[in-house]
Amino acid sequence: MPSSQEREVQCQNRDGLVAADEKAIDHSPLQIWKPKVHYQETDISNLSPGPSFVALTGRVANLLDQSTNSNPPQATMDHLEVLVKDNMGVILVLYPLHVVVTRLTVPKVRLRCSEMEHQLRLGQLVKVWTPHISIADYDTLASRRVSLFTWVFPAKDNSCYFQIQNESNRGAMCKTPLGYQGGKRLPGLITLKDFVNGRHEIMRPKILVCVNGVEKRRKEIVTKAELYIEVADVSVFDDTFEATLALRGRIALSAADWNRSETILLLSDPDLRIGEKSTICIKPGTHVDVDPSMSEAIWLRNFAQRLTKNEHINQLFPEGGNNSLHI
Repeated sequence: MPSSQEREVQCQNRDGLVAADEKAIDHSPLQIWKPKVHYQETDISNLSPGPSFVALTGRVANLLDQSTNSNPPQATMDHLEVLVKDNMGVILVLYPLHVVVTRLTVPKVRLRCSEMEHQLRLGQLVKVWTPHISIADYDTLASRRVSLFTWVFPAKDNSCYFQIQNESNRGAMCKTPLGYQGGKRLPGLITLKDFVNGRHEIMRPKILVCVNGVEKRRKEIVTKAELYIEVADVSVFDDTFEATLALRGRIALSAADWNRSETILLLSDPDLRIGEKSTICIKPGTHVDVDPSMSEAIWLRNFAQRLTKNEHINQLFPEGGNNSLHI
C-alpha cells in the first residue's frame, strides 16, 4: 500500500479533489519558482474576471481556515482564505494546506500541500501569480466584502504561485488604507471609545489602535473538531480608551511580530464582544492594516511613545477594560 508520502493530490476541477498514486510534490513558498509565461502586473482594482495571466502584489489583511469537500466525497481540503489588499482593492486568495483523502480501500490519509500555514502573518507583503480570476458568489461577497477571488494550487497547476516577499514588513508599499486621501480623514474612522460605546453598529466602522502588549497566548480546543487553535489576547489603545483585541486561529501568530507602543493597527469593520471587558474581534470581512501609511497612524505612534517615556502606561492592563488613558 502506498504511503502518504507517495501520493499527490490533484484537482478534478475548482470544487473537487481526487487522490492520485504518484510521487508527492513539495510546493513550499521557499522553493524557487519561475514563471514560464508572461504575467501582466496588475493592481487589484483593475482585475477582471476570466482567464488571464496576471501578477498582483498586496498585503495580507485577514486569514481564515476553511475546508472544502469534494463531490463525490473522496477528500476534504483544508485551505486558507487570504484577503490580499493593495492601495486600491482587495481580493480573496484560496490556498490549500492539507488534503484528507478518504477511500473505502485505504485508511484516511492526511497530505500536506504546503508549509505556508506556518509563515503567513497579517501585514506581510505577498505576490500572487494566477491564470484565472473568478467572481465571488453572494455568500462570499456578503461575508468577506470581496467581489473577486482566485485559487492558488501549485500542486495541481504550475501556472499559479503565492510568495511571501523578503523583509515584507519593511517599506510603505501597499500600506495605504482603502479610500484614504492624504490630508483628509479616512471615511468611517472613529475613536476606540466611540466604537466600544455603541458606534460599532454603524456601517463598516474603522478604528486605529496601538499595540500595548500581548496579555495572553494559549491554545483552545474546538469541541466539534477536537482540534486546538491558537488564541492571543492583545491589549490595544488609542488616546481615548483601552480594550482587548482577540485573535483566534492562524492570525494569532501575527501578534508575535508586533511591538509595544510602536505597531499600529487599522481595523476596518471589526466586531465587538461585550462582557467583563471590551473585546474587539476579527470577523471574516474585517480588514487589518498593519502600520498603515496615514497621518493619524504617525500621530498615534508618537502619542504612544510619549506615554511610554513618561511611564504612564507601564501598569498592568486594567480588569474590565473600562479605563481611559491618562495623559
